[in-house]
Amino acid sequence: MEMLDALTRLFSGPKKKTIDDITEDELRLERIRLEQEESKMIKRVDDMETQKKQLFQKGVEEASPRQREIVAGKIKDLDSQARGYDKTLKLFAHQLRIINGFIQIKENRRLLTQLGLSSVISKIDLSELRNYVERETVNGDFQVEKLKDIVTVLEDSGGVMKDSQVDKDTQDIVALMEKARAAQTENPGAIEEGFKQVNQVLAPEPSEKEP
Repeated sequence: MEMLDALTRLFSGPKKKTIDDITEDELRLERIRLEQEESKMIKRVDDMETQKKQLFQKGVEEASPRQREIVAGKIKDLDSQARGYDKTLKLFAHQLRIINGFIQIKENRRLLTQLGLSSVISKIDLSELRNYVERETVNGDFQVEKLKDIVTVLEDSGGVMKDSQVDKDTQDIVALMEKARAAQTENPGAIEEGFKQVNQVLAPEPSEKEP
């Protein structure tokens, strides 16, 4: 993706870079750009969820079983697209944590000096420093104090589903449409309840998945 490629270019170049070769303003600008792209993608996912719900209601209202099957297929296609965006959103979040880690390093030069790390950090190749920050942000936000560890280190030296599963998902969604259609006269919330079950069909809980 273009925004993520831009981030890679920020850290790479014809010659080796250090943390001093990149400005805090450049890092903040990349963070703003990533956050903007992330917001756009979140809106797309939200819009897709709205479309899925609207399609489910349309399927409930369809009298033809064939039309309901077509609508169910469209719901599944939308869900597949949304899941692709979900993966990209995780990548955005990961890249933002890396950017924030570098910003913290730039903001905490005094602390780094007190820890005796400032001169060492300034000599580390930026791509190597990025790898360290990336490792440290896997399970949470980066902490500048963790940079003490790198000095020791340096000184010491979605697959595609089977067709049968796709068909079953579509059939299950159609069955939920038919169930909601039959129940909506007596139960005004039948469509809402049915749509919740659609998401369970498309993304079952781990305990519900086949071994």
